[in-house]
Amino acid sequence: MASPESVITTLLATYVQRLDAGDLAGVAALFDRAKVFVSGNQIGAGSPFVEKLLSDTVILYEDGTPRTRHVLGEPSIQIDDQGRAAASCEYTVTQDGPDGEYVVMVGRHHDTFVVDDEGDWHFASRDYGDITHVGDTSRHLRS
Repeated sequence: MASPESVITTLLATYVQRLDAGDLAGVAALFDRAKVFVSGNQIGAGSPFVEKLLSDTVILYEDGTPRTRHVLGEPSIQIDDQGRAAASCEYTVTQDGPDGEYVVMVGRHHDTFVVDDEGDWHFASRDYGDITHVGDTSRHLRS
């Protein structure tokens, strides 16, 4: 049986893999029981909200992908004895552009996770508000 830290790290990696593949519904499915925040303010919750948020903002190209690569740092994970965990993880988003690959954004995701009665961990919340660098997002995000 995998450790909670390993399962949570896999959930974080699955998020970026699905996003880079253009699988917005797959990304949204990870947040079926999660609240979404920006800088501590809740903006929505659940898979339908996340899928609409992504489809309204992320630009997908003819190949079905956003032509991005999300690179994660090693997550910091704290697990309590009540089946909850908090994690933060640095990320860098790069994208192919006309003059080569460039950095679109750098920041840190702040997530919480809970374990259900079957022993499965899932996202309980994500805060997208900790962004430390924003480059040219015109080919990645709609205004």
